[in-house]
Amino acid sequence: MTNIVPLDLSGVSSEEEFQDRLSRALAFPHYYGRNLDACWDCITDIIEETQVELTGLTSLEEPIRVLVNGYIELISEYE
Repeated sequence: MTNIVPLDLSGVSSEEEFQDRLSRALAFPHYYGRNLDACWDCITDIIEETQVELTGLTSLEEPIRVLVNGYIELISEYE
């Protein structure tokens, strides 16, 4: 059974806010390093099959959208 994890990015306006939502949604440990390498390390520790359901992407300003796209690619590679 696949675990569906909702991640709503509506209104995210900073990298810090994005990282907060990402780490909360995926229940990353407190020591999560808040970067792509750390994200990879944390998602590969997730045992159960997980699918991230992203919403709110169209509300993102360009600089945040570019940042988020890197994480989308990383998570898609893992899925």
